[in-house]
Amino acid sequence: MIAAPGMVVVVGIGARRGVSAEAVRAALARLERDLPDDPARPAARIYASVDTKADEAGILAAIAPAPLHTRPAAALATVAALDSAVNPLVEAVTGTPSVAAAAALFVAREIDPAARLAVAKTVVGPVTVAAALADTPEGYVAAGTCGAVYHSGPLPEGTHSR
Repeated sequence: MIAAPGMVVVVGIGARRGVSAEAVRAALARLERDLPDDPARPAARIYASVDTKADEAGILAAIAPAPLHTRPAAALATVAALDSAVNPLVEAVTGTPSVAAAAALFVAREIDPAARLAVAKTVVGPVTVAAALADTPEGYVAAGTCGAVYHSGPLPEGTHSR
């Protein structure tokens, strides 16, 4: 177990409906290769997406046993402008012009307002991933091999985790 303060990687995931766990795992493997590594500061992983992906079986299977932290499209749209590769089709389907990068940044900034995008939007087949880095404040604890991060306080109103 790693006690905070430390670092957490928030991985944003977007995908087409019905995506396979194998496709999500392939995208996550690509993201891990692109992610800056700092062995002096091991980082836990949090997985995030838009709330309409909360029941997406392929995503849930790929990240199990870690939970998928979802946020409403309207919340993600507030940070979507930070993603240089917004997609009008994604906006028409989900209600936000960015899912992966926006989810990663939005959830990371709930932990650390200075969180930054570490891996920009990366498309691997039917899956889009991005990663943000956040320094974790006192009260966060990373536990287990799944990299789940638990917060000692309540989640912000209007958000949920699955």
